[in-house]
Amino acid sequence: MLRKAFGYAVVVDQLLASNPVERAKRPRMERAEPGKIWTAVQLRSFLATASEHRLFAFFHLAAYTGARRGELPNLRWGDVDLDGAAIHVTGSVSFVSGERIEGDHQERPGACRQHRSRHGESPQGSPGSTGG
Repeated sequence: MLRKAFGYAVVVDQLLASNPVERAKRPRMERAEPGKIWTAVQLRSFLATASEHRLFAFFHLAAYTGARRGELPNLRWGDVDLDGAAIHVTGSVSFVSGERIEGDHQERPGACRQHRSRHGESPQGSPGSTGG
């Protein structure tokens, strides 16, 4: 705000030869502490409450795999090996200015198996699809 006000005084009103705020060092931004992490009891309570939710498999994988934020939304049923008890993270997804950006680049199939059987989903397509 000061930068703009002094800039106005220099350019528009010509009250100053230069803007003194331009030479000032900006204060460093304080880094925020990471968000609170749930205790084991809180996590179990959440998962028990969400057990019938359509995204339970996603929540379960997010809780127990250590996958990064964009990795799980990028999973497809082809990345899930239910018999081998593994998932294969092959990329990630993020959103930039509302546009989905996918990039190329680990293991809890029990929740996926339950999710698929409960929602009648096919192994084709993505975990959020109904076979398509």
